[in-house]
Amino acid sequence: MFHLTPQERTALAAFLTVCVLGALVHFALNTHARPFRWAATSAQRIKKLPPDLNHSTAAELEVLPGIGPKTARAIIDYRLQHGPFLRLEELRRVKGVSKRTIQQIEQYYMEEGQRHE
Repeated sequence: MFHLTPQERTALAAFLTVCVLGALVHFALNTHARPFRWAATSAQRIKKLPPDLNHSTAAELEVLPGIGPKTARAIIDYRLQHGPFLRLEELRRVKGVSKRTIQQIEQYYMEEGQRHE
């Protein structure tokens, strides 16, 4: 099918060796790399327990889907002014929290303030 000279075979073998070694090095270096923020799913971001809405920092709240830095700060500000959240639906009163955001995060919280174990 292909008729390669010995020099061409040597060059092709060297090229393929470099490609395979490059792929192995790339894989080894990226094994423990953090995923892009946009590529991380909520399941990856929330390891075991979701953050406590009444005690968590802004950075901890940001792991929730639909909650970014501004919204996390708004949650904390609202909490400081109005006291703790008794129900998840009370988040709707916070500027920046939509009905859709609550629907996205409610799967991580049980009714009556209890959290999944």
